[in-house]
Amino acid sequence: MVKASDTLTVEVAGPQNENLWFLPLDRRIRGRFDPTKIPEVSGALMRRFPAGIPGQRIGVCLSTKTGFLQEPLHAPEFNAVAAECKKVGALPPEREEFANIDLATWLHHISGAVKAGKAVIVEGTLPDRIDGEPVLSLVGRKVENPIKELAAAIRDQTAILAKVLAQRA
Repeated sequence: MVKASDTLTVEVAGPQNENLWFLPLDRRIRGRFDPTKIPEVSGALMRRFPAGIPGQRIGVCLSTKTGFLQEPLHAPEFNAVAAECKKVGALPPEREEFANIDLATWLHHISGAVKAGKAVIVEGTLPDRIDGEPVLSLVGRKVENPIKELAAAIRDQTAILAKVLAQRA
């Protein structure tokens, strides 16, 4: 059982509707979209998304060293927004988990996003101190077995695609 204080979750929510490049996953995380932050927003856009679109959430469970990426559009309170978003494409999975993460790296980059105003804490608190040496760049990253890493990535991607296709069937 994971204690609530053992989990840190942030929502990507920058001041200018921006996304976040999250280095530990080497990918873009969708940020909160608030149509009122657009100077000349159209009435149609305001009618479609009057409360905006929530940003994706990044989190870590400190005791299990598990990272996760959550899509809040799967929550019941966002059904109307999700329905509008589905008109232009499929939603990302509700939750992706990443086992055996490097906590120092994840916490460093989450903390940096919060301090830069690009993410807000929705659960837990930032630790006072981060133990370990975080990875600050993917350049020069040592890959122990690139074939195994590629095969694992393909398996993960196939599993996600299978879930998406099962939902559409």
